Amino acid sequence: MILVRLMGGLGNQMFQYAFAKHISIEKGVALKLDSSLLGGGDAENVVVRHFDLDVFGIQKIEETASKKEVERFNGKFYPTILDRISFKIKSKFSNDQLLIQKGNEINDQLLCPKGEKLCVVGRWQSERFFFNNTDAIKKIFSFSGFQPNTYSLSVAEQIRQSKSVSIHVRRGDYVTHPIYSKKLGALSMEYYFDAISLLKEKVSGNLTFYIVSDDIEWCKFNFENVNENIVFVEQEKNKLGFLSDLWLLHICQHAIISNSTFSWWGAWLGETAESVIIAPKKWSISPEFTPESIVPERWSKIDNNFL
Repeated sequence: MILVRLMGGLGNQMFQYAFAKHISIEKGVALKLDSSLLGGGDAENVVVRHFDLDVFGIQKIEETASKKEVERFNGKFYPTILDRISFKIKSKFSNDQLLIQKGNEINDQLLCPKGEKLCVVGRWQSERFFFNNTDAIKKIFSFSGFQPNTYSLSVAEQIRQSKSVSIHVRRGDYVTHPIYSKKLGALSMEYYFDAISLLKEKVSGNLTFYIVSDDIEWCKFNFENVNENIVFVEQEKNKLGFLSDLWLLHICQHAIISNSTFSWWGAWLGETAESVIIAPKKWSISPEFTPESIVPERWSKIDNNFL
């Protein structure tokens, strides 16, 4: 059994699931989902997250781990001293393994874990963690059962009739959160201007740029003087709206991404051999939030600053 502990928003959950699914395919064992770390909790400055993989029908594919199964690898949720001692002793004689990624490290032990009884905990933010099963992951994340909202369907029709480029602008907690704003950081407008210029050099023809953001009013103001064909995707800010945003990102031919896993997946899922994808060279302000190889070598990385 492979058990994956899900954390963070949709983009993060997709990376965690993709890695765990890859291991389960390689080893031919069942995968189970643990969502007990999601939700608000009592921690200070926490950003509330919920299980979002239901957009892909994953809860119909995989079983949910029981409390007993989660505790089997991690110990009791509220352990006494005796519980801790008992768990430590049992762990020494068990084949169960707790595979924890420290920060954003990548090494052979993580890429090719041994054993068939694993609980995986980490970010796993690189396609290297599931590269051998790319087709299987793309099939699962195919939006085959997703029903976009009416507005998104109309935008999608425009996208399909144009030479489309998605621009994803992540702000939200990257601007307002007391920790994320200082360690992750929102990208400056200079990055987006440079990315547009580079993409126009790489792709000929009349391009249309579709701007998707969690702060579309800010985008309207800051992209106001950009002399391009621009469509501002004015989506409702609810779960269906955000999921429809991801769906729209993945049907664009080319992409300018932000330093966001949500943005990354929108580009990766829609990527073809002809796609040009531009990403920031510096993913975050702080090294602790900078995945070692989140941006594939085939994508174009450009210099960037933060607001």
